[in-house]
Amino acid sequence: MNNPSISVILSVYNGAPYLKEAIESILNQTFEDFEFIIVDDGSTDATSEIIDMFTDSRIIRLYNKNNLGLVESLNKALAVSQGKFIARMDADDISHPDRFQKQLFYLEHHSEVGILGTAMAQIDERGRPISVLVPPSQHELILWQTIFGCAVFHATVLMRRDDLIAVSGYDVDFLHSEDLDLWSRLFNKTKFANLPEVLYTRRLHRRSIISTQFNSQHRNGIIIRRRLLKSILGCDVSPESVTWFLNHDSLLNRQQKITALNLLIDLYEKIIQTNSSSVSTVKSMRTYLIHRIILVNQSWPKLLLRRLTLYLGKLLPSPVRHKLKVITAKLIRGGYLKSND
Repeated sequence: MNNPSISVILSVYNGAPYLKEAIESILNQTFEDFEFIIVDDGSTDATSEIIDMFTDSRIIRLYNKNNLGLVESLNKALAVSQGKFIARMDADDISHPDRFQKQLFYLEHHSEVGILGTAMAQIDERGRPISVLVPPSQHELILWQTIFGCAVFHATVLMRRDDLIAVSGYDVDFLHSEDLDLWSRLFNKTKFANLPEVLYTRRLHRRSIISTQFNSQHRNGIIIRRRLLKSILGCDVSPESVTWFLNHDSLLNRQQKITALNLLIDLYEKIIQTNSSSVSTVKSMRTYLIHRIILVNQSWPKLLLRRLTLYLGKLLPSPVRHKLKVITAKLIRGGYLKSND
């Protein structure tokens, strides 16, 4: 028997309320060549009975006698998977019928991309719409945005299995931030992309990880992003700087502004220089940089770029002021565009 194209991995712990709908959304995919690995992580509710309802031969059921947690369960599923690609799925959510078909088509035509997410809708416990989230599509923008927040939605991804195995899968030391940690290690291995089409629906409720584990995710996020910044910039970045990147509510003093501006400009230049960026991607990166410069100074978009540069010039020491003027001139004249035409 040939190995399936895709291995779908889902870990569930006491997820009975929405599990049936989640499983059905996978089994009803228009692309059918997959195995569906479901890990029952020691559930004590009706989870086991719900899984037993399904007799589809593509389902592979694993059972943890004790609750091991999400990360160990994902690694357990990854270890037995046979597919060339790995798809994630959460027990609360819904994959749209053509999700796998469209993601697989993209990856088969973009060999450089190893991690492919999608846009995502969000609903509440009753299935009522909350929002639609559309992440950046290009690798450079995804890398940039990951420093400041979430740029790839874990449960939406289709990934090349070989890439995951090469970095030893998920790290148990980063429970509740296992996706961010994985991305930080894979950025050095492969390219990322997102489809702008909504192919997944996430359900938000009181028991969801996004609602219950904020503090843990924030602490881990600082550690992981410091490591990611070091891999990009080649130097250590203070925890305080990374904390500001994740929280823009506090005003910065003069020295903190200098540090933040230096980091932003260096980060922008490194990402542009080390990637074969398209014209449209460079333009988007400029916009991202300008937005972050404005946030550093708490000036907001009331000032035009030239006024902002003049204002900053009065605050910064000569070396930093010169660097900011150079990059601002390039932004205005299209200097980076010329190098990529």
